[in-house]
Amino acid sequence: MRRLSDTLKSMMDRTRLILDLAYSALIYKGEEIISEIINLEDSIDESLVEIFYQILEGYKRGEISRDEAYAYLTIARSLEEIADSAYVIAKNIVHGFRPHPIIKKIIEESETSITVLYIPIGSLAVNRTIEEIVENYGKGVEIIAVKTGDHWIYKPSNNFVIRENDILIVKGSEESLEEFRRIIGAEEVLEGGED
Repeated sequence: MRRLSDTLKSMMDRTRLILDLAYSALIYKGEEIISEIINLEDSIDESLVEIFYQILEGYKRGEISRDEAYAYLTIARSLEEIADSAYVIAKNIVHGFRPHPIIKKIIEESETSITVLYIPIGSLAVNRTIEEIVENYGKGVEIIAVKTGDHWIYKPSNNFVIRENDILIVKGSEESLEEFRRIIGAEEVLEGGED
């Protein structure tokens, strides 16, 4: 039962990440982001199969009821469908999809936004950990990915050190993102940015 809960929690975390990445891929059309979306979607598909077998084992042993088994399966299947949708977004971007102005408007009006920031020389973020940056300058923001050199790091740890020329994918309210960008002296990467 514990293993099932852990697998489901991991699947939920990866589903949140894949949604954030799909959303950011609409802004910053990086091939690495799209590749990571595809890899995450594959791992979520594998988790669905694993959860299915864990539910069967738990049900056979009498550890979970039929209703609990159904609830777990419904949650896992819903998460997998969300991941599939993110995968479709990524595939469409690869094929030149540009979001309709209505979609852009919806994104702009949502409570949570995502922005892509470039860290220039002299930024307050340079040589500081993510924890330091968020605690001191980024109340209400979450750094979900960092591109350092040629590599993306997804869900970076709090002790990850930001360097000049890094690119951050940051999530938060429009106001908190703008304040964060301004305070640390970062530059917003505009739509269609190359990586």
